[in-house]
Amino acid sequence: MKTTTAIRAGLAFGVAAIAGGAIAAALDGNSAGPTSPTFSTAPLTILLNDTGRVPDATAIGLGDPILEYLDGAPLYLAAQANGITAYVAELKDGTFCVIAASGGDGVAMTCGTSDMVGSGQVTLRTQNRPDDPSYFVGIAPNDATGVQVDGRPGVVDNNVFIATGKATTDTYTITGDGGKRTTIDMEIDQVPNQAQQSG
Repeated sequence: MKTTTAIRAGLAFGVAAIAGGAIAAALDGNSAGPTSPTFSTAPLTILLNDTGRVPDATAIGLGDPILEYLDGAPLYLAAQANGITAYVAELKDGTFCVIAASGGDGVAMTCGTSDMVGSGQVTLRTQNRPDDPSYFVGIAPNDATGVQVDGRPGVVDNNVFIATGKATTDTYTITGDGGKRTTIDMEIDQVPNQAQQSG
């Protein structure tokens, strides 16, 4: 896949893998202090059957360093929206990864622990140019039902969310069953902050 110059940031536990030479910034979720999950940390539903399993990751344009990092972990097609296709994988060590691929931006990946998934923090943000919209792609816990960026709803499907915001937006909100809600401020170039509310 061809990759244009892009700015991507991921809430990850020290991991942001970018293919195609794009500019990347990784934010370490551990820097924000202990993670307290608002949502379920149960095994992701998408990983429990082979319906969305991708038989050959190279056929969808994945190359190194992403393939090397995945190390043979099964990859699952989760959702498509706004020209982005999102995939989910669980690595051998129990880490969860979300991969975003698009024709214009190429491929990006970020990963995190199950507690980070339950906190809505396994997310990447991509933006081609400073004036372009911000795209948020992340893992949605089983009990997450919605995502909002700039007050507009995004797509939540198969344990993934995809949402679009203004050029300067770096905050997203995940909502779920029983009034659960968490707002994450990615604070690009800084550590992430988490504001949680449970209902």
